[in-house]
Amino acid sequence: MMRLSMIPKHKTRLGTVLGLLLPLIVGSGPAQPNKRSVYGHVDEVIDGDTLIVDGWVVDLMGIDAPENRQQNGPAARNWLERSVAYKRVRLACAPAHPQQRKRCMVYYQGTCINEAMARAGWAWPDQENGTTRAIR
Repeated sequence: MMRLSMIPKHKTRLGTVLGLLLPLIVGSGPAQPNKRSVYGHVDEVIDGDTLIVDGWVVDLMGIDAPENRQQNGPAARNWLERSVAYKRVRLACAPAHPQQRKRCMVYYQGTCINEAMARAGWAWPDQENGTTRAIR
């Protein structure tokens, strides 16, 4: 398997990032969907990258979206709401301390919502939550 550090730095454009690295994130490490997947019902969409699933606060792993008060924040939230609100989703989550939010890849009908948000232009690679190495 190719290590993320082996990818040349000039290949960091969003399209290349999403096309090459998101499948690696999903298929490796703690977020491997066939080993740590759980299903849940989306109770609420908080903003463009945060959901409430069966009472748990879930951050979409690997992406960042504008907050509700920021420009395009309400539009990003609406896109996510139209995609998954009140629907049954599959979560592939990274291990977390019980007191922390869950960071997960979210799937609906086989589509990775994290990737779809970025492809639609409503999110970008997360720069702060330790996922930068995995996304670049």
